[in-house]
Amino acid sequence: MTAERRTKGREALGVSETAFVALQSFSLASSLTRKNAIGAISAFVAAFYDQPDARLILRHLSGDRFPDSLLRLREAAKVAGPQIIIRPAGEGLEDLHDLYAACDVYISLHRTEGFGLNLAEVMMAGRPLIATKWSGNMDFMDPKCVALVNADLVPLDDPDRVYTQKAARWAEPRMDEAVRWLRALAQNPDQRRELAEAAKAQAMAKLGGNAVQALQGAN
Repeated sequence: MTAERRTKGREALGVSETAFVALQSFSLASSLTRKNAIGAISAFVAAFYDQPDARLILRHLSGDRFPDSLLRLREAAKVAGPQIIIRPAGEGLEDLHDLYAACDVYISLHRTEGFGLNLAEVMMAGRPLIATKWSGNMDFMDPKCVALVNADLVPLDDPDRVYTQKAARWAEPRMDEAVRWLRALAQNPDQRRELAEAAKAQAMAKLGGNAVQALQGAN
């Protein structure tokens, strides 16, 4: 990720070069509750209520198909005012790559993942990552390369009604840990850089560029 691309991404967002920026990208078709963007909002607000320049970018897909979920997301974001920027995905992946370059950390407090393709992409892009320590993403993550958030398994309850399995369980990430990670990484650019470098190396070693490209082509 070049400095020029970082500047381009931040200019498009109207965000200063010095602001701390967190990012999450997700599809509402995969359930807002499962992706837990509202959890990311809660953690971000708790971490940066006294830092008005900090920003959380929430890039979403399928808002037109899930207007009720999008409304819930917007309502939850009101508590932070301009600190939270909600935007639809653009055409192709160009806007996502600009956002990767613009952000200081990617956050995913997901309740469950399959493979976790988007998280693998973040690691391959060399971006530091905060993620729930549970589900398919743990096949290629460890504490040396990702800021992992412990979680408790709880009964699945999806108000979006995308997932309705009875007796199923999913993760409830521990918000206090997410808040601590956000604050720590905001204050320590060296730690962000170390995590980013380790994440990219881990993704290449565990997955390889060809594997991720094949997965991208299948989704």
